Amino acid sequence: MTGRTRLMLRAYLMTASVAAACIQSLIVMPMMFLFRVPVETFETARFRMLALLFVSASVFVTRGVASCAFHAAVRCGGVTFGHAACGDGVACITPACAKRKLIVLHLHFARMQYENLGDAGAHVDAEADADRSDPGHVHCDSAPRGHDRCTCNKPRMHAVNRSTQR
Repeated sequence: MTGRTRLMLRAYLMTASVAAACIQSLIVMPMMFLFRVPVETFETARFRMLALLFVSASVFVTRGVASCAFHAAVRCGGVTFGHAACGDGVACITPACAKRKLIVLHLHFARMQYENLGDAGAHVDAEADADRSDPGHVHCDSAPRGHDRCTCNKPRMHAVNRSTQR
């Protein structure tokens, strides 16, 4: 399983778990304590199917909202493709992007490669936390300042020379 597939599955599972927690705290708990609905009601197959339906719908709505945020950011320049420091086919997210978290969520759902252009000017690769077990490999995060693009095809963090981007 590739790193991007793991990130996609993690994004779906995290979205579903947040939706389930919201359903539990906003619907189930008030019904139990305020309206005195018996606990047995929440153990039926009908309730479980409704909960599954709500969680699934929440995931699809979240994916749609994230997709709309991504497309709006592409239109207004918050996300660019083919940036000199990011490479071809890699989405580069600028620090001025207002909906950065939703855009990253969409990129995880879509299994797209991206890089955050950090506030300090460092590119953070989407797979920077992936497998770093090769002891003989020197990653780009240990490269000297001004190192534009890694050619090693390993998970990495890029240090960007700000003077060459202007």
